[in-house]
Amino acid sequence: MRLPRPATLVAPLVDLLYPPACWACGGPIPDQALGLCPACPLVPLGDCCRRCGEPQGPHAGPDGCDTCRGRSLFFRHVAALGRYEGALQALVRRAKFGGEPAAWGWLGARLAGEVSAAPWAAGTDAVVAVPSSRRARWQRGYNPARLLARPVARRLGRPLKAWLLRRGSAVPQVGLKRAERLANVEGAFALAQGARPEGLRLLLVDDVMTTGATLAACAGLLV
Repeated sequence: MRLPRPATLVAPLVDLLYPPACWACGGPIPDQALGLCPACPLVPLGDCCRRCGEPQGPHAGPDGCDTCRGRSLFFRHVAALGRYEGALQALVRRAKFGGEPAAWGWLGARLAGEVSAAPWAAGTDAVVAVPSSRRARWQRGYNPARLLARPVARRLGRPLKAWLLRRGSAVPQVGLKRAERLANVEGAFALAQGARPEGLRLLLVDDVMTTGATLAACAGLLV
């Protein structure tokens, strides 16, 4: 009689002791699944400024909005999984502060699908992740933006470049007003030694975008 391999027995046992649960609400999800349950959908961006991501309603235009028009963002397009609210907010917070790094792979795979469907994605030369501070990397053991960027780079078939560095330990952007966010990232980033972004079309990845201050500061170094 041929016995099943240990791996075929372990998964059902783990599912029995620790049933798969929705990362947002804790509700049940199918066996051996990861992610969100049907009751926790992501809220789509909807009508928003495609330059900065700001909600604009049905009159959003391709040339910017009142929030970003006249600002030097140094990037042209924005793609995202959805609004930072509801299930997506709960999932990101759990991944970022609740010790659930596997969630970044789930989010990254879906972000990769969102990005690859954008008409401008085919012209991307390389992918760059927004760097974490040394303190944040030490506390978490990883950079969330880089975990998101890996499946995106893989899906696009482009290299993932570590071309940016974080200087010191800036005050977290959470809770800051727009002007404070802009001031907080001034001088917070630098090009890594050996970085050669000149003339390339780069895809910059971060975990959360609020005012675009962090992305603009990083993009300004890469143009």
